[in-house]
Amino acid sequence: KSGLVPVEVSNNGVEFSASRCNFIFYENVIPSTIYPSAGEAYRGGTLVKVSAMQVKNTVGLACRFGVVTVPALFVSETGVECLTPPSSPGMVPFELSLNGLDFSVSGIMFLFQAVASV
Repeated sequence: KSGLVPVEVSNNGVEFSASRCNFIFYENVIPSTIYPSAGEAYRGGTLVKVSAMQVKNTVGLACRFGVVTVPALFVSETGVECLTPPSSPGMVPFELSLNGLDFSVSGIMFLFQAVASV
């Protein structure tokens, strides 16, 4: 469960520091859908709207397309937005993170499409 927990340090397991440091623990963020689920390859820049549960407005809020992480914009506790990065054409996994390090495992895929030119 999310919350603030105190953290203390000990060298012997008996005597602990009195620093009163706190650690904020968040439950995993869970993306459910993205829209659109496809966008332009190479240049990137597609605005993707993400529906999710347990979103928090954190400094490390991020989206990941394949192996590329981009900042996310907090919209509400049930949604964020992010811009796709430049990418080669193809299907990549999409994930969401509150800290930019620990990502969801949603199974959602995003398709980077080459734009046809005439």
